[in-house]
Amino acid sequence: GESVGAAIPNNDWWRSKVKLLEDKAQPLSTVAPGIYYEKDGYWPVLKLVWMMQSLGFYMPIMDKMRQAGGWDSIHFIDLCAGSGLTRIAGGPGKPERILLGSALIGANESRFDHYHFVEPDAVRAAALQARLAVLHNPAKFTVHATTANQAIPAIAAALKSHRNAHFLAFVDPEGLSETTVPDLDPLLAGRGDFIFNFHSTAVKRVPEALASAFFGDSDWPRDGSRADLLKFFCDKLRAHGRPRSTSIHIEAGVGSYEYEIVYAAAQTKGDNPWLANFAKVVEQRMAGMDGKMLRDIIEGGQTALF
Repeated sequence: GESVGAAIPNNDWWRSKVKLLEDKAQPLSTVAPGIYYEKDGYWPVLKLVWMMQSLGFYMPIMDKMRQAGGWDSIHFIDLCAGSGLTRIAGGPGKPERILLGSALIGANESRFDHYHFVEPDAVRAAALQARLAVLHNPAKFTVHATTANQAIPAIAAALKSHRNAHFLAFVDPEGLSETTVPDLDPLLAGRGDFIFNFHSTAVKRVPEALASAFFGDSDWPRDGSRADLLKFFCDKLRAHGRPRSTSIHIEAGVGSYEYEIVYAAAQTKGDNPWLANFAKVVEQRMAGMDGKMLRDIIEGGQTALF
């Protein structure tokens, strides 16, 4: 992880992170070419960088605990995996950028003992399988080409086959449609940490029935603020076995793109002290971020860092 107070200007720091995601994607983009996660706008870059950074904080600590006998294995789980690569379309006259997606961000951390991915689309699942095979022996990863609610019990069973497994799970359900809080029960019953990308604004955009299914409760605050919806979500996690969760607000300019990184940890004696440092890094690196700055990070600075 990064220490707080690093004297790297924010634009240069962000460009270096985007370049890292691009450099690591480059050798994988020739595998199943053309099959990407595609999204209008540059906002997915924020999410991908913070996923990579959170992994950089989590893994050294858990690896040290494993070496000390705390865990017999550490697992990575991505419940909304996609094909593993993200395509960022360039502006007029600018080239497209191919970056690691969440699944391959996890897979590029080699210290996990096993990797579990869920992607119901057969074409994207096959592309992910082929890309993962470049990085790891196929015995080290499992791609579930099915829905999350069908795959989660199998993943939970695989974890239980170990004496004392720990896991980190990425959960980023686009439009709240890929998994639900009740679906997560078999994993919430285990020892592991969850990093959610919780789009409070999406709750009010999707059909009410879909939001109710996501929470497992139809009594969610329909007229509530972002903070009300976040509290309701964290209360649901608490009711499903995660009493301690911390959120970090990501907002790229007032009234623009925003979501919450919600870290729901298995309870520990140390209370996850690394999380406070991660929150400080997020606050520092988001300072001044808006649409213009993000566009400059993606499109500008070619001679310096790209």
